[in-house]
Amino acid sequence: MARRYRLQSRLEEGTFAEYFKAVTEGEGGPEPVLVKLFSFKVSDAAYARALSESGARTRSLRHPGALGFDEVGFIHGRIAAVRSFVEGHNLGDALRRLSTREVVLPPALALYIVSEAAQVVSAAHLAGWSHGAITPGNVLLGADGRVRVVDFGALEAMDSSQALRPLLSQGRNAYRAPEVKTGRGAPAADVYSLGAIAYELLTMQAVAQARGGAISTKRDALIAPSRLDRRINARIDPVLMRSLDNATSRRYPSAAELSEALRGLFSVLGYAPSAAEAARFVRDLFPNEVAIGGVGGALPFAEAFALSPGDEAT
Repeated sequence: MARRYRLQSRLEEGTFAEYFKAVTEGEGGPEPVLVKLFSFKVSDAAYARALSESGARTRSLRHPGALGFDEVGFIHGRIAAVRSFVEGHNLGDALRRLSTREVVLPPALALYIVSEAAQVVSAAHLAGWSHGAITPGNVLLGADGRVRVVDFGALEAMDSSQALRPLLSQGRNAYRAPEVKTGRGAPAADVYSLGAIAYELLTMQAVAQARGGAISTKRDALIAPSRLDRRINARIDPVLMRSLDNATSRRYPSAAELSEALRGLFSVLGYAPSAAEAARFVRDLFPNEVAIGGVGGALPFAEAFALSPGDEAT
């Protein structure tokens, strides 16, 4: 029997998709899930298949921190992709809240979060795959303090969509390595993206901003973190600067090696953070909130639904 879902609240609206908290119905009782409902203009069968394949490949990593879509199908002519719901916030939320509250994330905890994310991504690297689109928005920091990564293969899936493919060559995501021109990245590109996130968590400046708004071919164009904030230990600089080198051959070759280098800094900083400390950080940064409130508005449909296969999208 097909799994059935019922939308509960709208969490976020994007250019091409909306995110909803939903629950499953039927045997086993209600279970919270996240439903990503794509707009009509990108809901073609090829894109749905690519999303489903990325989800299956993510699940095959068998890493508890790698979350892929469990089911992809169509509802009322729109692609719907379903994955586990995580109580907590993504790092994009955290960065925005940090900037508005003028609070600095402790350096050791920033490095812990990125090292945990790198460990998740390393599972893909060991399997001969790369994430390809790591941003703060797809690194989740749960209320339990655990770090999870979503949207593995998202850019590869975009390449299968006639509506989304042109966007791959328009501009450059602030966290994407300079050598990445399409949706197909490599482990070294993931290392760059993770380094860019670590840099921003430490300095509250995006790498592109610190480089003057553009990627430079000069190795020394990026300002070292300790020069932006004297509270940052200068021994952190070589690790981040190596991960952000424009030359792929000079970066850490894999996320596992970046994670190891970040963890090696804990002895320099005097302590090693834990998931419990990360959970406290979430509570302190988002007081009285389990997850960011929904954006509101009427739900697109109130009835329980099951997803149908891609041949409906015509």
